[in-house]
Amino acid sequence: MSTKSRSIRLILLVTFSGCLFGTVLNNFFSAMLSKDTVIGKLFESQTVTIVPENSILDLGILKVGFSFGFDIGVLSVLGILIAWYFLRYFR
Repeated sequence: MSTKSRSIRLILLVTFSGCLFGTVLNNFFSAMLSKDTVIGKLFESQTVTIVPENSILDLGILKVGFSFGFDIGVLSVLGILIAWYFLRYFR
């Protein structure tokens, strides 16, 4: 089934919800397991920062500070893949 029959909003919503559900599960397992075991290290999240923290845009009269980053874990990626599976095979 192609993506032409589905709206882009539905695709983004299902993908985002899969990522969100995977991140919640990843944080849950990360909190429950010990950090010094191999399984505990598997559920550690890696933060990818696109815009560094404390970045300030100075426009003279207005100063705006912002940062932008992703928190990626194993179950987040798995959640995205499961969401794409549901989009592909369930109508």
